[in-house]
Amino acid sequence: GKKTITILTPEDDKFFKEYEIRELNLPPQLKAPASAKIADMVAWYDGRMVNFESSNYFDANKWIRMDKAGLFIRPYEPDAKDNADPESSNANPFGAMVDRADLEEMFAYLRPSNPVTLVP
Repeated sequence: GKKTITILTPEDDKFFKEYEIRELNLPPQLKAPASAKIADMVAWYDGRMVNFESSNYFDANKWIRMDKAGLFIRPYEPDAKDNADPESSNANPFGAMVDRADLEEMFAYLRPSNPVTLVP
């Protein structure tokens, strides 16, 4: 089957929505399926964090940090790898990569402490 991120409602852990994972790179200590809660939601533009009020917010790179070490939800950028420095640790960052539109949607309604399950 396909790899998915399942979002549950925070109040009663009921199924809310599912997103397809384009690429999954988990740190060695994590085994899937992995359940976690959202620890932080980061929007980064031009080397600094921006918030929703910023004019650069929609162009910002966004990612969601989970409460398990090394677990992130990031935008899927297949072209970024071709341009990445192979010596750089950013060549293949840990996380579940999803379509940018899906990540933007998650940013619209998810909050820290929302439960999330990754199913490979």
